[in-house]
Amino acid sequence: MSCYKTTCVYRIGFSDFLEVQYRNIKVTPPTERFDESKFREALHEAVEKRDADRFVSGIEAQSGDAITEPSTVRREIANYCTSGGMLTLRIAGDDISIDAEQFVDIIRGRDDVDFESHPRELLTDFRNDPLHATTDLGGVKDTLDLERFCALTAHEHPTRDIRFNELTDVLDVDRRTLRDKYLSALSRLHLLSAAQEYDNQRPRKIRFYLRDPGITNAFCRNDLNDLLRRKPGLDEALAKAVAFDHTIRLSNELNHPHDPKRGVVKFWVGSKGTVDFVPKINGTPVPILWSYNRPLEELQMSRDTPDFDALQELLESDACESDRDRVDEQMYSPVTGTFTKQRQAYVEQGKYGGELSDDQKATFDAEPAFGVVLTTARSALDDGITVNTDGPKPIIQVPLWTYLRLS
Repeated sequence: MSCYKTTCVYRIGFSDFLEVQYRNIKVTPPTERFDESKFREALHEAVEKRDADRFVSGIEAQSGDAITEPSTVRREIANYCTSGGMLTLRIAGDDISIDAEQFVDIIRGRDDVDFESHPRELLTDFRNDPLHATTDLGGVKDTLDLERFCALTAHEHPTRDIRFNELTDVLDVDRRTLRDKYLSALSRLHLLSAAQEYDNQRPRKIRFYLRDPGITNAFCRNDLNDLLRRKPGLDEALAKAVAFDHTIRLSNELNHPHDPKRGVVKFWVGSKGTVDFVPKINGTPVPILWSYNRPLEELQMSRDTPDFDALQELLESDACESDRDRVDEQMYSPVTGTFTKQRQAYVEQGKYGGELSDDQKATFDAEPAFGVVLTTARSALDDGITVNTDGPKPIIQVPLWTYLRLS
């Protein structure tokens, strides 16, 4: 099998969210609906065989989705970015029917349901349950510090990298506390996760995202109207955080539990721009460029595209030869000696793309086989998944509404 069961406890993702909205998805024959497992298998095989066309042909082999058209799924991204998984479950748990049409009325504040009470109650649950659990996981004595970190992330919704010293100054903690306690505890509970810099063993910058947009909006008292009209840029910031969350989910789905790179998503800084997400599949990096409203074709035809230039630069570079992932550490915490040996043994098997360092304390990556442009551009409704082979390595355009259903 190319995909692995994960023991991670996640809030419902975008694919589950669609099943709540469109109940017919579950009872529709697999040949007539979107099959997430087929997409994941196609992606895994494309990386393993270093052949981008396998991913595209694997998707085209499906007959289509008789329940949810691409345009419908595209509209649902904003709805999921409003409620996320935790808030959706809370609303559904109050015996409120949340079919697609009524749900939009609820999260816009139009329905008779008191929408504002749900985010308030969600924050109370967030403080009392998962946030409180971090005191056991990370040795954090005061959860108020963690709540302040989450609230800061929600209000600022950073989408670019931030210097470590700026963050430690704002939180009034040292770098070791930030890494070994705050990020460790929050990451293991899938509340907030960080992306480290790819190909940099002494990073001065970091990116971090709240994993559930419902928590972000609960802190900020946002509803769907804020995403669509009142707060420019909010929709993209939340969608990017959701894409990051689902990239971690995808990494956990596609990689073996003993893979040291499982669940690891980094970002890369090039000479001109930045590649936003760099997950690894079986030891091979898959650079992913976030391009919210611009499709691949437009990026190729334009001159001022520093981030697209960075994607091409990474695909041509030898950065994979120096990026390291430790085998004795996971989510900023040490792992047992037994688990370390299991990871080392897994990396040394012949089919693994990466390789162990000479001291066996870390793993290096294989060369990337292709890059990805992730977009919500309207033109992608017609173009769908496309491949461009003009550069040194293929680049695949993947619509966000398709990507979010992979995990």
